[in-house]
Amino acid sequence: MGAAVKRIAAEVRARAVLLCGYSMGGFGALQLGSRTPELFDAIVMVAGHGLGTLEPSESESAYAAPQPESSRIFKDYLARHAPRLASVPKVIAVHAWRDKVSSYTDAEAIVDAIQARGGCAELVTVPDDMADSDLGRGKNRHRRGHCYYGYAFLRDSSEEVLYSRLREALPKVRLVAKPPARELRLMPARPQERGAGWADRGRGGPGEPSAVPADAEEGKARRGRWRRGTDAGSRAGWSRSRSPRRR
Repeated sequence: MGAAVKRIAAEVRARAVLLCGYSMGGFGALQLGSRTPELFDAIVMVAGHGLGTLEPSESESAYAAPQPESSRIFKDYLARHAPRLASVPKVIAVHAWRDKVSSYTDAEAIVDAIQARGGCAELVTVPDDMADSDLGRGKNRHRRGHCYYGYAFLRDSSEEVLYSRLREALPKVRLVAKPPARELRLMPARPQERGAGWADRGRGGPGEPSAVPADAEEGKARRGRWRRGTDAGSRAGWSRSRSPRRR
């Protein structure tokens, strides 16, 4: 995997190489980053975990791991991986205190171990009310504080949570939090769109401008002419006619 990353980074002339992972992907990011730390400029672990855990057996987490064996495994994991992760320019861990699937205590211990070995690591705490923000309001099942992928990576909050920190750590790299929204331009209604009918739904009503992307209107004009017709129920409809094929 490290050889493939190195080859692709050279082919595209990458200014920086970032390694990000969510949940078990966060565990994989730490694993790969510790094996080849020289390849990456930053590592981001969101809702991730290590090997073993410091959580007690009777905790509410999903581990229920036997102790003290799990703590010993986790400390051995830190002793092996933290020194190598400390050589990565920036390590960011994003975690929710309410997370019952991946331990916040373990994420905090990973960051502390990297800092203790001279590394630049940071822990970003997700607010309790955003720990299940990916589920939405109507879904009350399985609220275990482990659903904040959008909060960390995709939504407007990701700028403060993640991208501003990466931009500060990598000043020579231009980072965009998310692609710009597709621009919609109001198109004037065409004469045949002024009639009432089911085809006017979503077009702003009869005789009003239609909020349709300009490229969609232009593409429709290129593909064929549209004419108005009626179906058996006397409802206004649209059908497309193509010019006869030239022989």
